[in-house]
Amino acid sequence: MFLQELSNDFSELELLVVDGEAVGFVVYWLVADEVHLLNVVVAEASRSCGYGALLVGRVVAVAEEMGSEQVCLEVRVGNGSAIRLYERLGFRVMGRRPKYYADNGEDALLMGLVVTMP
Repeated sequence: MFLQELSNDFSELELLVVDGEAVGFVVYWLVADEVHLLNVVVAEASRSCGYGALLVGRVVAVAEEMGSEQVCLEVRVGNGSAIRLYERLGFRVMGRRPKYYADNGEDALLMGLVVTMP
């Protein structure tokens, strides 16, 4: 799946390395006037260190640099820690996608952040 993502011209992957060790990564799309956040992953041993916020913040910075109007994402309704992180960073729920996830039919929340230009 990740190799396919990397072959898309509009797809970006950024790796977070701390002290020579990969601790997380983020995958996002640059699409027209928005940035779509696909994956934020932090290694289990490195969670609760602020790396998730750092990775999402990087994507928001890219959106600002590109002049994008918003950053949007889908998140599982059962992923409370991710939802709290996104809300803390200013994202708001914009809608719900029923049965969005193919693996278990779980709904997704559609969340977005309006990007403020510097």
